[in-house]
Order: sequence, then C-alpha cells, then structure tokens
Amino acid sequence: MLVFVWIGCCPAWAQKELTNSYRCLSEQESHNERTHETFLDKGCANKSAYWIDNRLYIPKGDEQAIYIKLNFIFLTKPDGTGNFEENNSEHVQFIDELIDRFNWRLSTLMDNDNEACYTGDDFVPDTKIQVLVNKIWIVDSAWDLLTTGYDPEAGPLGGDRVLYPPSPHYYYSYLDTHPDVPKGVNIVFVNNGDLYEDLVVNKNYQYYYDNGYSGEAFYASQFPTTQDLTRSSRQLIPDMFNKHVWMKKVVSNDEGLGLYDYPWSTVRNWHLSSGSSSFPHELGHTLWLFHQYCQESVMNPKGSASNTYLTPWEIGKMQRAASISNVRQFFTDDSYTSTKILVNSDETWDVDRRIYSDIQIDSTACLKLTCNLVVPPQSTIYVTADSHLILEGAQLTSAVPSEWKGIQVEGSGSLSILPGTQIKDAYFYAYTGNGSQKTSPDKHSIKETTPFSPEDYNSTKSSENDILVYPNPFKDNIYIEFSKHPKKVYEFTVVDVLSGIPVYKGKTYSVNDIIRLDRLREGVYCLIIATEKDVWRRLLIKD
Repeated sequence: MLVFVWIGCCPAWAQKELTNSYRCLSEQESHNERTHETFLDKGCANKSAYWIDNRLYIPKGDEQAIYIKLNFIFLTKPDGTGNFEENNSEHVQFIDELIDRFNWRLSTLMDNDNEACYTGDDFVPDTKIQVLVNKIWIVDSAWDLLTTGYDPEAGPLGGDRVLYPPSPHYYYSYLDTHPDVPKGVNIVFVNNGDLYEDLVVNKNYQYYYDNGYSGEAFYASQFPTTQDLTRSSRQLIPDMFNKHVWMKKVVSNDEGLGLYDYPWSTVRNWHLSSGSSSFPHELGHTLWLFHQYCQESVMNPKGSASNTYLTPWEIGKMQRAASISNVRQFFTDDSYTSTKILVNSDETWDVDRRIYSDIQIDSTACLKLTCNLVVPPQSTIYVTADSHLILEGAQLTSAVPSEWKGIQVEGSGSLSILPGTQIKDAYFYAYTGNGSQKTSPDKHSIKETTPFSPEDYNSTKSSENDILVYPNPFKDNIYIEFSKHPKKVYEFTVVDVLSGIPVYKGKTYSVNDIIRLDRLREGVYCLIIATEKDVWRRLLIKD
C-alpha cells in the first residue's frame, strides 16, 4: 500500500482520475494549476460553513469535555487582606466549592417547557466545556477598585469605563503579561475599598444595606475576537468578597449580628448557588454569548432567573469560539474528544481554526485545507479509500507536536501537499496502514508501515513504465534504468515536496545511472527527468 502524494489539485471534475494517476508537478506547473478558476478563492477567505454555523459545533452525547484555563486573580493589601485571603482555609474552601459548582452547571443543564427558550434543536444537557482554575494572589493597591478611576455611582460600566475589560484604559491589563500569571482567561477579583472598610473594619453593616449593595454585582467580561488570535481575554469580578462578608455577617445570624434568622450553612449555600449561576454566565460572554431573556437561560442577566438552561445553538457557539477565536489559546494542549469530524462531501476549509478531535474523510470526498489548522496531539487525520486530502498554502500545527498521530492514508486514498504549504511541526508525518511511525525532530517525512519495493513502485507508476527508479524509500542513493530509451542527455532535478524548492540538479549521458542524495534530509521529494522532448516525474521518499 502506498501513500499517493500529488503536487496538484483536486477539483470535483478530476476526482476519478486522481486515484489512477501518479505524478508530481513542478513548482511552475503547480502554480499554473492553481491559477485555474477552481482555486481563485484560496487562503483564509472564511467562506466555509465552519466560520459561521454554530450547529456544526454542537457536541454529541459521547464527546469528552475540553478544558479552558482560567486565572482567578485576587488582589490584596500587603498583609494579604482586602479580599479572599490565601491563608484563610474557609475562604479557599469557598472558592474551591464555587469552582466545582461552576463546572457542575456547565455539565448539568436543565431542560424546560418554556417556548421562549425553544430553538427547534434537541436539548443538549452538557456544554462539554470545563474550567481549570489557577488561584493567584497578588499585592496591589488596586485591590481597592476606587484607585483605578472607577465611578462608584455609575458602576464599572459607567464613568470613564476604566474598569471595563476591553477598554484601553483598563487598569488590570498589566496582568496580561505579569510573570506570576500563566496563560489563561484573567478573572480579577477586587473590592470597593469604602465598602470593605465599613463591612470588615468598622462592621458598619447598615451602610452596606441602606445603599443597596447587598444584591448588586456589576461583573464585566470581554468578548472574544477572530482578528487577533493572541489577544488576552479578561473578566472583572468586583465586590464578591464584600458580598461574602455581607452574607455571612448580616444575612446569616450565626454570630448574633445578622438582620435575618438564617444559619450560615444555609446562606453560604445561597451564596455558592449565586456564584454557580454568575460565573457560567460570564464565561458565556467570554465564549461569545449575549444576554437572553428566556427565564431559565444561563445568559439571563436578571436576578430572578434560574440560569439553568442554554440552547444547543448557544452551546455550539461556545464551541465555535473555542475553535476560531482568540480563546482557543486558553484551552489545554491535551483537550481532545474521541469523536470524529466526518467529511463526506467535497469541502474547502478556508478558516483559521483549532479542532479538538480526529478528522475522517469518507465517500470519495475531497477535503482541501487552505488556511491554518491546529490539531490535538492525540488526533489522526484519516483519508479513507478513494478520498482525498489537499494541503494548499495551509499551515498545519499540532498543539503538542511530539505527540501528534499524523495523517493516515488508506487504500486508494490520496494526500496532496502543494508548494506554499507550511508544516510547522518538526514531527509532521503521514503513513499507510494502521501503524504510526514518528519522524525524528527537524525531519519532515511521509512514511508507511512497510518499505516500498521496486515492484511496488512499478505497479503504481504512470504510463511511462519504461523507467525504473529504486530503491524507494531510499537512504543514500537512487538508481535509474532507462530500459527503452536510446543514449542521450538526461537532466535531473529533485524538488522538496513540502517547500517546492529544487535541492538537486544534474545530468547523465547513460541509460543507467546512480544519483547520490545522501546529503538530503528525510522527507518526500519529486524527481524530474527531462530531455529536449520528454519529461518524467517520480515520487521519492528518503527514509
């Protein structure tokens, strides 16, 4: 079984011909082919349905979750106070339980009969997104959000908007490059210093109540972008600790100070339940969701909402954000679901996207990649019998290069790598059969599970079957026999398939000759043999 590699194209009209042809084009010929009207739309044109169709991203029931990294950043005074405290076990336990409930809500949505919530899709109970939270404490005078220019009467979205995460004046933008903050969505917890002083230092609980702060929390989130895929992602969580103090000291009556006769265990559960609604809500914004006013929606901003439901369309949109927007960089490198993206009709993916699963090309389909594709390390791209994969000016990257499982070409399936394609991983490889053979670092190659023999090669040649090139794969040298041609001058050119760059040129005057290619790296090459009237091409693999 051989891996077919064409430096050519796969328009619909040529698919039947491809499985029976075996030729590699020169760089100029390939350029000419690609100027055909079939290839006028190339690059990241964003015309693929994967750019806009949320329903293509709705997870299936047997998919695994993918994981997004969040940084909970607590700004404090030099003595560690002013916020939830790192060395306070009760505070840390509360935050840990809040995270658990956060993930529980993302994976345990509730269906409902409210027609205002219905989108025509079957209910999906799980977003298949989970959060991994890194808790960080940093000393900063801006634990008191009033020091950042915040207008306490207008709220964090009012005044000069300096606390609004997308604002160019956002004080906490410095955390995007802080040495103690790893890559992730930066969620900053801060407090109104005046309220903190009253609640914690002066124990003036009535002021907090009289000024209506007991139920308000103006959280803010930054929507994702597809324009700058390396941009940060931010959330601001003001006064959560102030509310925690209010709930414990005033709503609860455990210490005999409360205005209500509720035990702290009950009030604490209310507080956690509120957080398990608000944090998925803010993550929804981070993953492109807008406010909805279905009573049960997680994205309903009203305090009376149950916040237990997301439409399948919204879940698909969250997953789409994880694929094509800047937040994709915050999902863990090993995020992977074992379900496959099935391609069973001709498609062009001209979208810069990250996927989290395998790809399987079926039913004589042709998949062409013209933009950037990031694949998970555990994944495989399957090219089944009679199907075709084309990399045309694409960039192919693995989230963890050394662990990528590569491209598997089966039967009469084909893989075409056109000049201009960028394989950004030193571990890029393809193979036939069911095994996988990785290349060494800094060596690109296309491999198969068993070595070629001259007989294998001859059986798959084009009509010029009177030229024998062997061995293939080769290690140092190749031999050429011209069994039916008179003695004449033959010119040789060897082209690197991945780059399209000639790496060897020479001439021979013999009907049999040896070409020494021991200095070439492992990889795939195209041998071009030319006279004044004829040109022959052969695919070579250096092992």
